[in-house]
Amino acid sequence: MKWIAALLALGATAVFVWSGFGDGPASNPRAGVESSAATDRARRSTTPEPPGPGAATPERSAGETDPSASAAVVADDATPPAGSGTLVGRVEDETGAPLAGVTVVAREGEERRVRWPATVDPFTGAPVPPADDADAVAATSDAAGRFRLDAVPAGARFTLFLHRRDRAPLRRGTYPSWSGRTTDGGTFVLGPAGRIEGMVVDDLGRPLAGATVGLLSSGPTPPATTDGAGRFVLEGLDAGRARLGAAAEGHVGLGAFGGIGVDVVAGETVDVRVELARAASISGRVVDEHGVPVPRVSLVAQPRDAGRRARPRPARTGDDGTFVVDGLPRGAAQELRVVEAAFGAAATIVATAPATDVELVVPRLPVVLVTAVDARSGAPVALTRCEWREDAPPAGPRRFFANPRPDGAPGRYRVPAPPEGTGRVVAAATGYEPIESPPIEPAGRLEIGPIVLSLVPLPTPAGLHGVVVRADDGRPLANARVRLVAPHDADFRILHGVPVVEGSGRERAHVDTDAEGRFLLPRGPTDVEHLRVEAGSFAPRRIAAIDVPPTTSEDAPFRVALAAAGRVVGSVRGLDGAPRHDLPVVLSRSDAPALVARTDAAGAFAFDDLAPGVWECVPGDVHAEPARSFRGGSLAERLAPLRAAHPTVAVSAGETARIDLDLRALGGAVAGRVRVDGVPRESRRVWLRPAAETDAAARVSPWVAWTGHRGRYEITRVPSGSYVLAVTGDRSPHPLAERTISVSRGRVERVDVDVVTGRIEGSVRVLGRTAPLGGSVVVRADPGDAEVGRGTIAADGSFAVPELPPGRFVVAASVADAGRTSRPVVVAAGATAHVVFQLDPPGRIEVTIEGLSPEDRMFELAVERDGERVFGRMVLREQADAPIAIEGISPGDHVVTLTVLSLGESGMTRAPAGSAIAEVRSDETAAVTLAATKDEGGE
Repeated sequence: MKWIAALLALGATAVFVWSGFGDGPASNPRAGVESSAATDRARRSTTPEPPGPGAATPERSAGETDPSASAAVVADDATPPAGSGTLVGRVEDETGAPLAGVTVVAREGEERRVRWPATVDPFTGAPVPPADDADAVAATSDAAGRFRLDAVPAGARFTLFLHRRDRAPLRRGTYPSWSGRTTDGGTFVLGPAGRIEGMVVDDLGRPLAGATVGLLSSGPTPPATTDGAGRFVLEGLDAGRARLGAAAEGHVGLGAFGGIGVDVVAGETVDVRVELARAASISGRVVDEHGVPVPRVSLVAQPRDAGRRARPRPARTGDDGTFVVDGLPRGAAQELRVVEAAFGAAATIVATAPATDVELVVPRLPVVLVTAVDARSGAPVALTRCEWREDAPPAGPRRFFANPRPDGAPGRYRVPAPPEGTGRVVAAATGYEPIESPPIEPAGRLEIGPIVLSLVPLPTPAGLHGVVVRADDGRPLANARVRLVAPHDADFRILHGVPVVEGSGRERAHVDTDAEGRFLLPRGPTDVEHLRVEAGSFAPRRIAAIDVPPTTSEDAPFRVALAAAGRVVGSVRGLDGAPRHDLPVVLSRSDAPALVARTDAAGAFAFDDLAPGVWECVPGDVHAEPARSFRGGSLAERLAPLRAAHPTVAVSAGETARIDLDLRALGGAVAGRVRVDGVPRESRRVWLRPAAETDAAARVSPWVAWTGHRGRYEITRVPSGSYVLAVTGDRSPHPLAERTISVSRGRVERVDVDVVTGRIEGSVRVLGRTAPLGGSVVVRADPGDAEVGRGTIAADGSFAVPELPPGRFVVAASVADAGRTSRPVVVAAGATAHVVFQLDPPGRIEVTIEGLSPEDRMFELAVERDGERVFGRMVLREQADAPIAIEGISPGDHVVTLTVLSLGESGMTRAPAGSAIAEVRSDETAAVTLAATKDEGGE
């Protein structure tokens, strides 16, 4: 079912690789050398002249600036090597003084796709070795702050990474590179860096020498190693929220779900304490139902109380069936299970590390031996799908792996099957018609076959035959790039009041057209990907999956027409009538992603590679918000007046249109600086709402900005009137401060906001528990239920929630495996309120479900206390056949409810099926029995 598949897809995590930067002069690994990739890009680039200042790429997403818009192509005495260009620029500090010794690295790709590599493994906290950075072009700034990147491959766009140990790192892009030309990237400002010092100790408080500590988030700072006293230092950090990971031999590393959150302040040093638990192991053996050892099978140990968030520890049995799983937290319960497809459902073993002589019994499944051959030639065929399908499936869901398991020879596979019943082997291969075997009955046999499957080739090659032509005269386009990209979930964002769609999907495959404009794109007969077609000076075109035929023969190719790209140039004048420098300009339309360019010193901007049509052109702050975050009121109604005032420009194929913008004709502006507790803060949200409207309506306000360097912000195109200016923190939408202001057309209203906040600190203790704690703290308004702040409970039970406005609040602490508790608190400006929670040891609830119907496949089990849900989980039918244990429930009376979930034509329906009251006591089990009697009237 689609909704089950969505639940199973939530745990995907990407692992990045760290590549270090030096502080001294960096050599250029590509100087004088032209790679094959650069040659291919130069071959595909058919644009005769580079775009002028302010060029933007149509691939940019909503809400992202394009610094290349202000990059100018200048003459250069030193001609770069053929097929390459040069990028130059200047680096300075916040006072305008030049910075020498800054490492500048150019990596191919747009800014939203290229990130700083991570420094430690997000799962284990162990350091990641530096990757091969041969594709990067590097240089170092001189005494005047100037840098020069030579031999940058032409026809590509690059993102620049700037780093120096005592300065905050900077990522800026994207910049185009043109053959034989020099591009001036302008000036880059590197602010003061933050610094983290700390100590790494074990769970007994003893310092750990030789431990590794690094950033789980991306950044150029390499991991640090602790000294003999367990101390470490991380320098060159950007201001903001950072997460630390740590690892040490013989201890459990801190990864993505156990890292330490740290608020880094520019120019300051933050001291932290990192605790690593001693590691333990579980050993034993795996046997089948007859007690025979099972050699060379994979198994995993999954933390029992961590759900899907924790990474399972893998292991593999030896020739005698024995195994050892190491690196486990001492005293933590682990569920052991075999993950091989050739074995049935094992009785899951729960063991507490350390443990020895653990025996895991798994039943062997019958295996069908399959041989796949071509029906015409008899040659072996590689299968893409080979699985067992039951003729009469049981009432409960049963799953068998569809991934083919090779059997040592081409075309031979092993397919697990259930020990009883009748079924068939279903197989598929690229370029062949799907096939299924005759009925097979295992009847107690462990090996069946071999079964020979003769696959019939499809009448046409598997793939999409197409041709790319010019839209004006129908002539073929050679060297056009055709990309097959996966459809993405539309991420609607609000940019200058314009809803736009962000993202282009992940590329699956690509080909180039031949001299006749033809292409063959490999794809399966059931693929539903989008197409993106690009060709030199022509406007790129994106074709939705619904408009792409599954297969097209060579005699009747799929035709793609590309129109010649248009161009828009213009200028912007500010509220003082002078040209506006370095101002973002947004070009958008409903059927294409928004484009962003920046004005140069003369206030000019330019957009290239535009599809013909009418575009909206808006100058001002580049601010974007997810549409899903807005509440209260119709978004379309709120944005209608703002969109009606947007100037438009008509773009024609192969022609240049001009539009000049004057901010005085578009309304007034509000600008200023935000200081929180006396310090200028970045990434603070500032928005306006009409004074007559409520705060809820402000959630759909089109007048929004975020503070940047030194806490500065600017909101333009504001109609005349009276407004409330609100400032929020970086953790909650709750306002930290509000000001009533008046805005007049053609004028700039200066509003500086100084916010004095409070802070809540405290600790959590669980009676009788010495193991490390974990959990979260949520601060809500009192009265009301709006979330104001959030914090994390550290291993020692301490927590802190900073940047809170003065007022009355309710602090709710949720402790892992120990339940929840709350307490009121009063926060004063500039003061710290202290809260101490003491919890009784938790108990557990054991739920037995009776009266299950064969058609009921999934349930929801929930536990509530005083009207607040403290536990909720989806339960499959096969999991409900045995009592379900719910751990970590705080003592007291709880209501346990069971709801039946059904998927019908009208969508998901919910039917209450039973409830009971559980009296939970510390360190005891409360048994509850629920009758699955569905209420047909529930929704």
